[in-house]
Amino acid sequence: MASTRRDTRRPGRGGTSQSQAPKARGQHRIYQPGKRHMELIPSVSRSSGLDKDGDALRDQKVQEEYREFIQTKVDDYWKAYPLRGPVPGSGEYGPEAARHKKETEENLLILFRKLREGLLSRQRRDAFALEVYETSLHLSVLFKSPVQTTSTLSHLFPNFYMSISNSTRRPPTRPVSSAANGPATQPLENSPPQPPPSALPSTLILLLHHLVSSYPSQLAFYTRLHELHPVLQRLLREPHAAARGPSAGSIPPASPKDRPSGAVDAHAVGENPPTPPSAHDWLTALARCLRRRTYARLDGLTRRAAFRRFAPAPDREQRARCPREDQDQDQDQDQGGDGGRDLALEAIQALVDELVAKARGTTWRALRTAYREVHLRATVAAAGARGSETTAAWLARSLVLRGQGGAGRADGEALDAVEGWLEVRAAKGEARRKEGEGMEGRWILVK
Repeated sequence: MASTRRDTRRPGRGGTSQSQAPKARGQHRIYQPGKRHMELIPSVSRSSGLDKDGDALRDQKVQEEYREFIQTKVDDYWKAYPLRGPVPGSGEYGPEAARHKKETEENLLILFRKLREGLLSRQRRDAFALEVYETSLHLSVLFKSPVQTTSTLSHLFPNFYMSISNSTRRPPTRPVSSAANGPATQPLENSPPQPPPSALPSTLILLLHHLVSSYPSQLAFYTRLHELHPVLQRLLREPHAAARGPSAGSIPPASPKDRPSGAVDAHAVGENPPTPPSAHDWLTALARCLRRRTYARLDGLTRRAAFRRFAPAPDREQRARCPREDQDQDQDQDQGGDGGRDLALEAIQALVDELVAKARGTTWRALRTAYREVHLRATVAAAGARGSETTAAWLARSLVLRGQGGAGRADGEALDAVEGWLEVRAAKGEARRKEGEGMEGRWILVK
């Protein structure tokens, strides 16, 4: 009796069903014949030229196409996560959204790193390379990736700005007279190089990065400051017009021991002390404030108006690449604008905020050591022309809690800001509210 064998193979595991499956599903979602697929271009360092398209990013045209490809992803990121939007992980965003945001940021930085490798392999030093390096630097700061920030800074310093100023800018000229042809011009001999306007904010980012990464030590900061190219040092020392607006960039008064003998307290006579005239003065004043732990002065030095003038407004092409926001119209007006965000200014702001957070932590540790208990509603004598203020207002100024309604705000807003801060500290076991009748506004600080 002939036996029959039953074919138990499942569709898709062999035979015609497997060969027909890809046709049924259609083309690969990325690969399309005849088109350059940016997603699949390997980095120069990983391929060593052996893989297919392994040297593609060495080609200038491909580099420019790849930059536009990255920009589409950057635009999608800003639409999903605006700069002034809620912070993932708190409020409207949950842990899953925060994780997705971080993964998107890391992928964007990887794409920029691949493009930087292509630029470096060709030693490309032009306006396009400068834009790639600077955008990569700004995003690495905003995405809180110190490793990528350090890597990008190594491309720009110490000599990139000097080389691009020599290759892309014509030297200054002086008028000369000619009997035959009339007035003419000729290049000035030994004229100093003129770095692009973006060199100043990038230099500030370099120095602030070292202040943040090595806090509380300032050795790396002063070492890099003294090692800067003389042209960049001169650029740092050039005076800039102060930002306009009421009390823009004003700095709280120094304590009597910080003022020279015979100096007059400007607040006592009803005037605001002038802002540091140059970026160098602002940086060194900020470093001195952190070193001497005069944290109450951070309020003026770290306000946006104190350093906004050091970041030139982006041109039309740069503004088109900046994230745009519909909310926060007052902030848009403060930037002069149309809703476009200047990434260089935002990166400086991010580093300044990190410095404030570190200084706030040091101040908080000192307060917990010096005081066992605080009464937020109590009135205490204040320095200068302030007369008196509540303990809450003093703490808000010392901890630089202006973002939540602190320094320079009404006592009620300062009370809310400090109590919100203490609630967060209480969750970490560093403070607790004093219970009982008549104990409103009293907190015990846990050492």
